[in-house]
Amino acid sequence: MDILKRRDAQPVPPDIHEQLVEPFIAAARMTLSELAQTELAVRTTYRTATPRTFGDISALLGLTIEGGEMLVLSFPAQTAAALAGRVLAEVIPEPADDLVRDCMGEVANVIAGQAKTMLAETPYQLVLATPSIVSGSDIEIGACPGIESLVVVFGSDAGDFALQVCLQWHGPNATSPTTVGELPARDERAGFPSR
Repeated sequence: MDILKRRDAQPVPPDIHEQLVEPFIAAARMTLSELAQTELAVRTTYRTATPRTFGDISALLGLTIEGGEMLVLSFPAQTAAALAGRVLAEVIPEPADDLVRDCMGEVANVIAGQAKTMLAETPYQLVLATPSIVSGSDIEIGACPGIESLVVVFGSDAGDFALQVCLQWHGPNATSPTTVGELPARDERAGFPSR
């Protein structure tokens, strides 16, 4: 599956891009710069109504208490191996496949933690789960109704990979590709976006 050319791709609304996508981009850049000495360039961003895995290895990490909303990092095997080799260079020069998978889960965990900090004073209050790893491309994720995906495709010297923030849109007709969902209202009692 080509991560740059999704048939159902829609533009990310500017306010959502600024308030939600940009912190995840900054978190990914900071994490991979520090852990893997790798600089990232954003190749494209888009919104899709059908969240699916890309690449060979995907790290999934729950983002909210309600469930169904998650961060997904998807890598081709070669990109994951190159990044894991950089992260673990001082420990093991050529990590085995299981260690590559674990490393990608930890990279997702660190990115989510950085994003959580950046989003702390916004309506997007994240509660993080333990990452899980799935193998295979084009696996549908976010089985809850109304889950959509904000996709960021990064390029690096290690290869391309995708970061997805899968979440529920709020507001009238929010799942319509021509309607921009409004930002969630903050539920002050729980500290999470209200449903």
